Amino acid sequence: MREEDPLLQQAMAGFWPALGVVDPVRIQAWDNQGLTIGQLRLLSVLAVNESRTVGELADDLGVRPPTATGMTERLVRQGLIERSGDPADRRIVRIMLTDEGRRAMREIEDAGRAFLAPIFERLGPQKVQELIAIFDEFVKAARAIQEEARAKAMAGVVP
Repeated sequence: MREEDPLLQQAMAGFWPALGVVDPVRIQAWDNQGLTIGQLRLLSVLAVNESRTVGELADDLGVRPPTATGMTERLVRQGLIERSGDPADRRIVRIMLTDEGRRAMREIEDAGRAFLAPIFERLGPQKVQELIAIFDEFVKAARAIQEEARAKAMAGVVP
């Protein structure tokens, strides 16, 4: 699809308001935890992947390792993540969520669930099933594009 494609324009016209409805709830939950969006992204990566090195986090977040190091420093000071040696290789330092970090992520997820549950209920089971399938395809397409961009960047190709 090209940017001027009417279908693409309609899709974007529906996408942005949908995000706009949900974002204030999410932003309030992040703010209640004292987190920036970058810090939340880092915590989200750790919530999915039990532990990561700073280099892996940098790759996951699409930032340079010094940026990821700075982000981890602040989150360590906040008690949300911790560093630990890798038992297989003492030279490797792994970053993982603390109990406090897991609690913070649960609170953010709970706020999202509390907001979304009545919306999904109102849509009904069939629409929710359709939405799930669309979300799955959306995420797959987005991840494929991100991987392609990451591979090009690693190869030194500028998009």
